[in-house]
Amino acid sequence: MLYPGRSICLPAQARRPPPTTVRTITSTTVTITIPPPTVASAPPGVPVPARTSVDEALRIIRDVWPPELHSEAIRIASRESRLQSNVRNACCIGLFQIHFEAHRRWLATQGVTMPEQLLDAATNVRVALALHLRSGGWGPWGL
Repeated sequence: MLYPGRSICLPAQARRPPPTTVRTITSTTVTITIPPPTVASAPPGVPVPARTSVDEALRIIRDVWPPELHSEAIRIASRESRLQSNVRNACCIGLFQIHFEAHRRWLATQGVTMPEQLLDAATNVRVALALHLRSGGWGPWGL
């Protein structure tokens, strides 16, 4: 899976599908850089929670997630958002980059009815744990 702000390397033997002729890529690697998530904005009248500090984000994760899952939860949130609570990309929102549209119905059962609610660090962390438990693991984050 590709994540914003990350680079990937393709093997030297990687090839593009040719339009009519075969082309071999001769470089040893190809680097693709995906831009980092953007700072969130909200519709008029909907407040955007203030960005949580990295220390506060770590505290919230440790308060919400069970101790045996702390390390992996912190690793995932670091990978997904760089522990920034106020980020979103084309589809995902907050610390754990929750996909609002994909989980809209289920999120409503968690009290989340607007995407902007996922910008609140405590809400995002709580929902991420519920999603982890609901799915039986780290599958929603591609693991």
